[in-house]
Amino acid sequence: MAATICTRLGEIMSLFIKKQKTWEVYLDTIREIQLIEVCEPKGCSNFVAIYLDFLQTLLKKWPLLFASQVIDIREFTTREYYNYLSTAVNNQDISMSITKSMTDSNALTQYENNFSIHVVSKNSVNWIPSILRFGTVSWPHIVYCYDENDKSISAEILCQMNSQFKSWFQNPSDDEQIVQLSKKSSMIYWGNDYRLFFLSSKQTMNYVIDIIEQIGKENELKIKLFSTA
Repeated sequence: MAATICTRLGEIMSLFIKKQKTWEVYLDTIREIQLIEVCEPKGCSNFVAIYLDFLQTLLKKWPLLFASQVIDIREFTTREYYNYLSTAVNNQDISMSITKSMTDSNALTQYENNFSIHVVSKNSVNWIPSILRFGTVSWPHIVYCYDENDKSISAEILCQMNSQFKSWFQNPSDDEQIVQLSKKSSMIYWGNDYRLFFLSSKQTMNYVIDIIEQIGKENELKIKLFSTA
């Protein structure tokens, strides 16, 4: 009898946990631009793996990606830091530069706790798991997506774009900053804490939602869409 009760309780708990596996997505607009906020999946212990799968599936649509990732070495153990940096430097799928910050294109010349890695990637998303970080306390990473693969953006221009983004990020009421920046690429993606954000056209937004639903289905996540527009 006791074994039967325990088995039944286990089945009930399994059903309860399964029902809690949800993925919330919020849709909004900034003037004519679509804003998508993707929250950390609930009921999952492997949200980073889900995020990486989602981003690699999503971003492979664009042949050219420019990305910036802030590094705060205080968030690493010594071994983690050197493994991370070694993997980034030796990645054959990207061109990479290291500067003082996300908005400062001056090369890093001495040891500092904070710096930024800037990536240029053509027809590859294999670098994403080794470069992008989630749930950190530092400034978020950001990726600009382009439909054409022959566009050239220097580290200086990329840092200027990041500065424009930072200006809006710190003062969201200044819509003009982000509206102008969004016109320079097909889509802007950034990660902040445990959430993912996308700025795009209506058509691209639909594509992002399609990929969310695909990855959600693969991971038995119930997608919950909320529109605040």
